[in-house]
Amino acid sequence: SDVCSSDLEFDRQSNGTLKFKQFIPMSNAGGQTQPHAHWMGHDGKSMVTPNSNTNDATLYDFNTYTIKNQQPTGALPIASGMNANSTKYYVSNYLGHSISVMCGPAGTPLTCSGKNPGEKIKDIPLLLNGNYNPLTGKITGPIGGFPIQTPVSPDGKFVITGNTLTGTITIIDTKTDEVVGTIPISGRPGVVRPRGMAVSPDGTIIYVAVSDFQPQYETTEDKIVAIDVRSEEHTSELQSHSFIS
Repeated sequence: SDVCSSDLEFDRQSNGTLKFKQFIPMSNAGGQTQPHAHWMGHDGKSMVTPNSNTNDATLYDFNTYTIKNQQPTGALPIASGMNANSTKYYVSNYLGHSISVMCGPAGTPLTCSGKNPGEKIKDIPLLLNGNYNPLTGKITGPIGGFPIQTPVSPDGKFVITGNTLTGTITIIDTKTDEVVGTIPISGRPGVVRPRGMAVSPDGTIIYVAVSDFQPQYETTEDKIVAIDVRSEEHTSELQSHSFIS
């Protein structure tokens, strides 16, 4: 159906409300792609959408209202983030425990290691990256698993990824596209998980929506945590019930 294979476009009305305009298919091949958390380019003329059913990502061009490219990512791509100049975007593969680095709409073979817009530059493994021994459970460096939201910092210097398996935030250096750090959000992986995330305009603070695995109840684990990027320390937190007056 259109709902399971398209993004929806809305027009802003003069009174401020939104009016449905059209379905935008994310594949020329048809089928249910199940598009997930998309990301718009800085100029609003391009969009990337992970397709969780087809294990790929669509790069869409709003200048022509056409699919510019649709290329494989990893297993169950679920979220995306694009840098400020639209030369690269990042797709988190939930069941692949990895991040796919893709050439952005403003990228060229010169800036994308020989790849064209929409093509994969590389995969960044988060779990089986040499820092985790699945037989002994020993961890010797930064790891992650079941990655979700993957925003890029406003200055384009790093990418953050929330890992629901390990209860951590992975830091990726965009210059090398390598994992350079992991920040725990609690000492209870498997009990507490990161959800939505954002980076402050100056790139110094990460804001993380945190929850447990009981969405039917509100608990003290449901909160927003502010983390200093340099020190990796939690600087403040706000309980979810603080929003309720």
